[in-house]
Amino acid sequence: MIKITRDQLKTAAVAAALVLGILAIYHQVRAFGFLNYDDNVYITENPHVMNGVTREGVIAAFTQPINAGWTPVSTLTQMIDVDLFGLDPGPPHIINVIFHCSNTVLLFMLLRAMTGAFWPSAFAAALFALHPLHVEPVAWLSSRKDVLSMHFFLLTLKFYMQYAERPTWKFYLLSLFHYLPALLCKPMVVTLPVLLLLLDAWPLRRLAATPVFSEKRKIFRGLFREKIPFLIASLAVCAITVYVQSLGGAVRSLTEVGFLERLGNALVSYVTYVWVTVWPAGLAPYYPYPSTLSPWAVAGAAVFLLAVNAFALLRWHKSPYLVTGWFWWLVTLLPVIGIVQIGSFARADRFTYLPHIGLFIVAAWGLEELTRKLPARRVVLPVGAVAVLAPLLAVSYVQASYWKDTITLFEHTLRVTGDNAVAHNNLGVALMKRARATQDGGADFASAESHLREAIRIAPAYADAYNNLGIALLLQGKEGSLESFERTLELAPDSPDALINVANARLARGSVDEAVLLYQHAVSLSPANVEAHYNLGVALAQKGDVEAAVSEYETAARLKPADATLHASLANGLLLLNRAAEAQAEAAEAVRLDPKYAPAQYYLGIAYHLQDQAASAEKALRAALDLNPDYVDAHQNLAAILANQGRVEEAIHHFSEAMRLDPANAAAGEALNVLRGDAPASVEPAAPASP
Repeated sequence: MIKITRDQLKTAAVAAALVLGILAIYHQVRAFGFLNYDDNVYITENPHVMNGVTREGVIAAFTQPINAGWTPVSTLTQMIDVDLFGLDPGPPHIINVIFHCSNTVLLFMLLRAMTGAFWPSAFAAALFALHPLHVEPVAWLSSRKDVLSMHFFLLTLKFYMQYAERPTWKFYLLSLFHYLPALLCKPMVVTLPVLLLLLDAWPLRRLAATPVFSEKRKIFRGLFREKIPFLIASLAVCAITVYVQSLGGAVRSLTEVGFLERLGNALVSYVTYVWVTVWPAGLAPYYPYPSTLSPWAVAGAAVFLLAVNAFALLRWHKSPYLVTGWFWWLVTLLPVIGIVQIGSFARADRFTYLPHIGLFIVAAWGLEELTRKLPARRVVLPVGAVAVLAPLLAVSYVQASYWKDTITLFEHTLRVTGDNAVAHNNLGVALMKRARATQDGGADFASAESHLREAIRIAPAYADAYNNLGIALLLQGKEGSLESFERTLELAPDSPDALINVANARLARGSVDEAVLLYQHAVSLSPANVEAHYNLGVALAQKGDVEAAVSEYETAARLKPADATLHASLANGLLLLNRAAEAQAEAAEAVRLDPKYAPAQYYLGIAYHLQDQAASAEKALRAALDLNPDYVDAHQNLAAILANQGRVEEAIHHFSEAMRLDPANAAAGEALNVLRGDAPASVEPAAPASP
């Protein structure tokens, strides 16, 4: 019989309480949807992810950046989500929560094992579990990379701790083995070699073996040599990440944001992060980069940081946790603090997920030290812990609720951040989407246009806002859409979306050759852009180059195999090339994917007819007419099939319907004259409609 000790029961109880606290906050995420804030880029509009795990997708995950970033292992998990759950966002949200639970319990167990201190470890883990700044990485699907990277990072520390206790190759290699996927989930963990040295000092105390300085120096050299493989992995991923982000235009040059401006924002951001850790109010997914910074704010931040650094170092011997915790905080934030400025935001809540461990170590062990001599310590500590943790849980619950959909999130963001061009843009896009999904979306369209114009007012060089404004104007039938798209191209000449929209406008005006060139440019910039391939196929078909059009349709259908319209368009192109058997297969796939898509049934009927399968052709064409009684081509082709079978009355009915719907239909009129004149019914079906 297995005997469970009191200590094990206590440990299990704390772990269970941590998990219950997390579930109390995040049980609501199972009803959350995809956002138009990066979820579309990483998941719903990423063909490699939407196809699930495929050979092509796995290669793309490791070779093609997403959103100017390189996080291949995180991308692979999102592919697995699609394979398992399709487009249901609920289960992937729950998986994020599971990882957060795992990370919290792992952190508790690690701190306890390294320090031997039970309640400080539990309190630090509770702060990690419940803090509102951690809502973003847990409740946002695009932030899977944060919770996943942390999981592998903590496993890296677990095996490193075991190696420190028993230096064997087994534990060392296991630690290094887990560090690699941590890096490939999110490069922010590149500072691990420095963190390991901090942990060597405290709590592992690997530097305290001798008081002799020369011996300490020798030990330190040995400890440093241990970190070289980790350092090589970090530097390699740093180089890849900066290269990828530069290619994607995410890294801002010194001409855009000067070094002193970056340094000032970094100093202020460090202090701001500390403040919102203590007072987590006004949290948002996007904080605009400040247009100006007060010299007094920068100077005050610098003085504060220097003072804390000095205090931690002066307390090195009496309170070594201060050095490990505080410098953990400083070092882990360094890659994202803005010295290398990525994007246009000043800071981000998700960036605190790893660094917070350092501050929470300072808080937990500092509280332990401060209350050590209090006579009522056994009462003060639990009461104080509840007084801190209960409000954090409540604030986190409310903060998590804002992430349920795009409109809720960015309406909240505008309330707490003021002039925020990104929030206005994303809210405008979400309102447009809602307007298109409802019969009466006039108010939403007007509101969307207003938000997009506000985004442009705040950021006059915001290319995406011009592009989205063009779409809003186009959908409302207003003037100015083409001008907005062309302005987008002026600001972002290599924007695939802008190229496609301008090409669409050119095609609508009959400038087919210009449209083809623009679509081809979009395809060259974004080879996995389904819309670019499809629209290029449409333009090539209008130009008469059906072979080339079919090639583009094939690429689009391969990139997005679950889209019935793409398979139907490919079937149409194949019919125009008289490749009936292939057309039948594509049309049948379109019908399987969407049995209520009338064109798919129609093309299937034509494909059957061209292969002399009259009964199947009739069934498919009737299915198309059941779905769309006003489908002119379906009436005309069904009438021709019926006429060839001698079913004259039925044929006359369908030809008459075709004429009623399209009075200028000469072919249907001629067929009616033949049938009504009792002439031999030798009428061929009309050719399939052009794309």
